[in-house]
Amino acid sequence: MSLIDLNWYCFRVHSGRELDTVKILHNLNYCAFAPSEKKLRRRNFRSKSRITVETAIFSGYIFMGFAGQPNWRQLWALERRSASCGLTMMRKSPRYHVDENRDVHRIDGDGEPIVPFQDRLLISVVGDAGRPRIADNEQIIKAIQLSSAAVDAPDPLPFEPGQKVEVTAGAFDGFVVEVVDLDEDKARCLMELFGSQREVEISNGDLQAA
Repeated sequence: MSLIDLNWYCFRVHSGRELDTVKILHNLNYCAFAPSEKKLRRRNFRSKSRITVETAIFSGYIFMGFAGQPNWRQLWALERRSASCGLTMMRKSPRYHVDENRDVHRIDGDGEPIVPFQDRLLISVVGDAGRPRIADNEQIIKAIQLSSAAVDAPDPLPFEPGQKVEVTAGAFDGFVVEVVDLDEDKARCLMELFGSQREVEISNGDLQAA
């Protein structure tokens, strides 16, 4: 069965765990995906090198496809800890029996799963009037095809080497300097100091085009 023939539903999941949740569901043989994009980010605040990272586009939401009617009881019984180990756990609701002596005994039953909110893999399903809503299949397929198709280009730098800029804050406020080199945070500039030209580093936020 192709993806277009599946019934797709949108589920709420724990924010920041969208891609991890999809991986867990794949390990449990579910069809799931989270629209994502790839971006270039600095490895850390001290490093100039960039790495490609993949992030979910819709925070807190994923999509799941089913060939027929989903087994809601099984889905709500999926736990983050058990599912991450490749297991699907079903908790049975307890039932109680009162004997002739009015003593209460707890017995096993087949009620609804009991999974604490913070331990659920899937929090809820998007729907109308309490009923799950099937998503537009064609839109889902387009999203799957476009998701993570290309690495986003980095944001353009505010200035160019050789450009004249004016310092707008700090000890050199009002100075017009020349940009020698720059990255996304700061610029190395050439300015006249004490009768000679010196290079200084200035935050990009303290510069404007002269």
